Amino acid sequence: AGLTVSKYPARYGFGGLLEDNAANTKLVREALATDTLPRHLGNLERLLKEGGTGYIAGTPGPTVADFVLVPRLQWLGQGAVEGIPTDILVAYPGLSALVARLMALPAIKAYYSRA
Repeated sequence: AGLTVSKYPARYGFGGLLEDNAANTKLVREALATDTLPRHLGNLERLLKEGGTGYIAGTPGPTVADFVLVPRLQWLGQGAVEGIPTDILVAYPGLSALVARLMALPAIKAYYSRA
């Protein structure tokens, strides 16, 4: 939520704090990039490893958790938010593999081939 709030502060009641205040926005994004996101991504990486199946819930196939998480991970790596490095997922090979695994599912490939 912190990343979205930093991108759209007025929507979440933080307009005065972050809008038109580049210094505060920069501080928030730096904290997200160097502390908050790595901590959460590390926890997700650990969950994947502990689950042993390559899916976030440790199930044999994908669940809604994977379908919610993967687009968010893709978004992080696309440079959608200034100050968040596009290579942020490089340190999390399990999460990168999850993205690839989900995007390789036949139904997902078929859906995107029509887009």
